[in-house]
Amino acid sequence: MRRIRVHKWMVALCTVGMLSLTGCGISLQEAAQAGIFDFVAGTITETLSALVPLADVVGDCLMNPILP
Repeated sequence: MRRIRVHKWMVALCTVGMLSLTGCGISLQEAAQAGIFDFVAGTITETLSALVPLADVVGDCLMNPILP
């Protein structure tokens, strides 16, 4: 029980120490917003790539043209 409490305090102190070393330039809210934006953008990109494999079709047509 005591080890868990000490571990939690060590994690908290290390976090506060890292934040104090980086200065005021870091904003957790901005970091969270950027992470959410990256997640949404990545999800949309993956979904569109799966639904519309246009790049693969165009690449196949350019590499192997259908000639009469």
